[in-house]
Amino acid sequence: VIDAIEDAADELGQSFETVRDNVAYIMDSTFDEEGVSTSFNESISGASLEHDEVGTGDPRLEALELYKLRQRI
Repeated sequence: VIDAIEDAADELGQSFETVRDNVAYIMDSTFDEEGVSTSFNESISGASLEHDEVGTGDPRLEALELYKLRQRI
C-alpha cells in the first residue's frame, strides 16, 4: 500500500503525505442521512456482486484508485 501511495504521489505530482491523508479521509468518510451511515469499506465491498477484473480486494488500494480517478477528472 505504501508503494502504491508513493507511485500515485509521483504520478499526480503530489506529496506522499497529501495522497496518504486523502486516502485515509476516503476510508473514514461516512454518509449520514436520517440515521443511516454507510462507510466506504461497506460500499466498495458491495460495489460489484459479479466478477471484478480490476478490484484489488484491499479497500485501501480501492480508495487510492478512487482518489486518483477524482484527481484526473
